[in-house]
Amino acid sequence: MTTVLLIHNPTAGDKEHSGKELVSLIEAEGFNCIYTTTADDGWKTIDSAADILAVSGGDGTLRQVVMALLGGVTKHRTAPVAFIPSGTANNLGRSLGLMQSPHELVASWKTGDVKGFDVGKIEGCGKGMYFLEGFGFGIFPRLMGSIDRIKVSADASAEEKVQGALKVLLEITKEYQARECKIVVDGMTHAGKFLLVEIMNINAIGPNLDINPSADPGDGEFEIIIIPEDQRERLEAFVQNKIEGLGENVSFSSLKGKVISISWDGEDGHADDEILRTEKGFDISIHMHPCVLSMLLP
Repeated sequence: MTTVLLIHNPTAGDKEHSGKELVSLIEAEGFNCIYTTTADDGWKTIDSAADILAVSGGDGTLRQVVMALLGGVTKHRTAPVAFIPSGTANNLGRSLGLMQSPHELVASWKTGDVKGFDVGKIEGCGKGMYFLEGFGFGIFPRLMGSIDRIKVSADASAEEKVQGALKVLLEITKEYQARECKIVVDGMTHAGKFLLVEIMNINAIGPNLDINPSADPGDGEFEIIIIPEDQRERLEAFVQNKIEGLGENVSFSSLKGKVISISWDGEDGHADDEILRTEKGFDISIHMHPCVLSMLLP
């Protein structure tokens, strides 16, 4: 019998994402299920002969599990990861085509495909760290540090939370002072004053900002989105369209590469959902680790 180790974030999702419901779904499909929760630090060191490593939670939960895998803390590197998205933005779930119901996702595990997923390693931030979604500077990490400006109720829906974040992002886009940056992508240098620099592995960051529609997280390359100061109005139009739910989109040019170095003259940075702060600017390098993660997809 196939054994599933379920790592569950009990604070994410609704009733159908409860631990009890998920275990019942998994067992009803004929799997043996071992349950553990991120509310208990013991999940990191649980030792089991799991055939599938299932993760239920938001994008941050999946990153937390992957960091434990890559750091050698969790002993399931060979088991494919089956993600059940239940967060607010669910950028990873959307990018991987995993926005079906938990029942549909669990049923797909029997016939699903295992595909490689790239991970970026960052050096120069004082400690080695990785990212799954994106790493960058400018207006997006400034938004992450401005949570107090997002005015939504505690019981707001995921859609309302995304809308609240987009409205604050529009304000930040209008007022943000562009920063000097030099970025070298596979030996080619680009320099100027930018509002946003994002090294992206999937198609969206933050409140569903799909600024990288051509993303393929298993192609062995990053897409680098750089938005210069003279494209402020275009960026404002992009965010405004997202707020209004318009089908029309505004595109941005991108680069592709595997080895990247960046010097950024600003204090705002992020790696996925982790805010990075400095008063001296950033001088970092990023290396592609192709397909180090195996994802079980429908």
